[in-house]
Amino acid sequence: MAERYMPTSQEFIPKNFALNSVPMPQNRHGGLEGYENVMAHELHHVLAAREEGNKIASVTALPGVGYLGLTVLEGAKSLDSLAVIAAAGSVDTVFGEAQGYGSDMNKVTIIAGFDTGTIYDYRRQASDAIRQYSPALRARLAELLTYMEVEMGIKITGAVFEEALVRAQQELEFPQNKVE
Repeated sequence: MAERYMPTSQEFIPKNFALNSVPMPQNRHGGLEGYENVMAHELHHVLAAREEGNKIASVTALPGVGYLGLTVLEGAKSLDSLAVIAAAGSVDTVFGEAQGYGSDMNKVTIIAGFDTGTIYDYRRQASDAIRQYSPALRARLAELLTYMEVEMGIKITGAVFEEALVRAQQELEFPQNKVE
């Protein structure tokens, strides 16, 4: 797997960035559980892509024609990498059993037919990539990204994701403090 960059809680979040207007967790209201489940699924694709060294163009938990959520890559490094990213959708999320991953595994099956890996190998690699991030961080990140997208209308690009990752880490590390 590619070398992983993990931002630290001391990193600076720009003052003009939309995350500064996101309320702290205790001030974010619930009711977004269905979207959070979809975001947790998409988050697995994003984390696997990140671990594989691929860049994310965007991710959404909002349904569109033919999908409930969608992760878009800025190209891909290899077929193997794409198979790992697709297989990540079949890994159980912090909110429960994986659901709605039939088309993900169809992609894995097609790629496995052209490449040297097996479905089992790709799923194991995806699970290993996802486990690099704690369940608490994955849950917080899914909640944060969902709130930003659904409640605030912020498009989740690769850059926004990276900033949200820092914010989620800060919220977990300093739960009583305001993140600035």
